[in-house]
Amino acid sequence: SGGLSVRSTNDGTIYGVEFSADARIATGWDAGFSINYLHATWDNYENSALGTLTALTGTTASDPVNVRLPKFDGNYFGKVPMWTGAFNTAYQAPLSGDWDWSVRSDISYTGGAWESDANIVKSDGFFRVNGSIGIQKDTMKIEVFAKNLFNDLSWEYAYRSTDLAFLPLTSYSFQGLAVIPANKREVGIRTRFKF
Repeated sequence: SGGLSVRSTNDGTIYGVEFSADARIATGWDAGFSINYLHATWDNYENSALGTLTALTGTTASDPVNVRLPKFDGNYFGKVPMWTGAFNTAYQAPLSGDWDWSVRSDISYTGGAWESDANIVKSDGFFRVNGSIGIQKDTMKIEVFAKNLFNDLSWEYAYRSTDLAFLPLTSYSFQGLAVIPANKREVGIRTRFKF
């Protein structure tokens, strides 16, 4: 005669491997890299809200006789890239007096990912490169840095969202695709003090 019940019949399988290594290549020169593989799929997955939006027949849940809600068994987890990786290298050497100079580069890779568990749209994989060069001593560091050095404009990721073109928002059954843009190239100078 009332109350709240929750039913969860969803099952997934996740497995993967991660590998990372760091090395001192020479005096003052370090490098490291990592690579990650993640396989995440649904063995048994039902989602009535998502299923209504991707119904095979009919259009909305208000037409329940004709709507056949799909299952998403075998689909990949949404917004989870299968491959990611990173590489970094840095070199530091004496400059003059108490001062040293250094240079560093970081490269990262994010593989493509599905926008949701429905696996309708998949974003592309992308690389991002950051770098810096600077001078430093015990208490101070001055460096020129660049983030997203090559100004890669690949989307960070995509996701399903309410389609705001259908105003007023009286029904959330109209869905659209939203994307998160990359931060544009940023170049600057930064100073750090220790005290």
